[in-house]
Amino acid sequence: MKKRFSKPSGATLARQQDFLRRNDALNSQSREAAQRLAHAPLRSRCPLCAGPLPETDRFVHRGAPYFQCNVCGHIASLNDSERVGQDRDQYAQVYPRLSSGECRARMEDIYQPKLEWILDACSGQLGLTRAEMLSRSWLEIGCGEGLFLKALDESGAARLQGLGVDEHMLSRSRELLGEGRVHALNGSLGQTILAHGPQVVVAWFVLEHIFDLHALADALNALPAGTILCFSVPVYGLSAMLEAACDALYPRTLDSRVHTQLFTDESIDYFLARSGFAKAAEWVFGQDVADLGRLLNLAPSEDTAPPCIERARESFFRAGDELQQVVDRHMLADSRHVMAVKNPTTD
Repeated sequence: MKKRFSKPSGATLARQQDFLRRNDALNSQSREAAQRLAHAPLRSRCPLCAGPLPETDRFVHRGAPYFQCNVCGHIASLNDSERVGQDRDQYAQVYPRLSSGECRARMEDIYQPKLEWILDACSGQLGLTRAEMLSRSWLEIGCGEGLFLKALDESGAARLQGLGVDEHMLSRSRELLGEGRVHALNGSLGQTILAHGPQVVVAWFVLEHIFDLHALADALNALPAGTILCFSVPVYGLSAMLEAACDALYPRTLDSRVHTQLFTDESIDYFLARSGFAKAAEWVFGQDVADLGRLLNLAPSEDTAPPCIERARESFFRAGDELQQVVDRHMLADSRHVMAVKNPTTD
């Protein structure tokens, strides 16, 4: 299994700066969401392994109770987020529409590197050439603004499809890719994936939004041997610890509104085993230091502050990528990217 660490922050800083500008509004929405979540009925089971809720390993994060499952290691809200009334515009509010230039920058700095990592990992670990991978059928679940599919399209892939549930995001994808390549999910996600019969399944920061991960894993187990699964998920790391320590910071990682689940390295392994996939490559990097930078920028500033304060802040931001590399190598990064292949022994 090939492990890679870190990447330049690039276009992610623009979104972090947007979070900083809207910190108070987003934080207020998160507090309200945490209160609603805390009053929702309890979950009946763990969303990943479907086991009973543990009596121990519970904790409160920003006013909402959470637990870590003692069977699979997954982290989820104790209260059932599926039973909380969903704001139809919540994703659009957190992720506002980007300009064409911003979309291009995000595609080139964020999604093209993901694609290149997949192609490189499949070549090195599975012996599949770039041409062979791009000729395969690809299905992205939770395709968002369509930027990964656009990267695939521009790289020469012809057989690509996307699935989504949020109409705002779906409309953005269709504007970028045209009609016929992006579809609204209706019914079971697992059965929809099986019906498409993809050779490569991709899910960037989507699995943590799925209420019945156990059912999805069981459906993925029915895919044929050799199917490739690529995904990224948030994990409990430095960013989550910063959110727990500073109530004034907008909690990007676990906001009790859009995000009510976190993976751990243990629960990633459980998900792969239940799905019948073997991990072939992993890329560990995060935005934890950028989150710390947002926190530092929340400190009151004075027009007459001495130059040493400004110099210290500038030095911190110049050191951002190097500091994040240390966080990543100690497995404290806020996310994991995984490439896995369907194990023929479980087909």
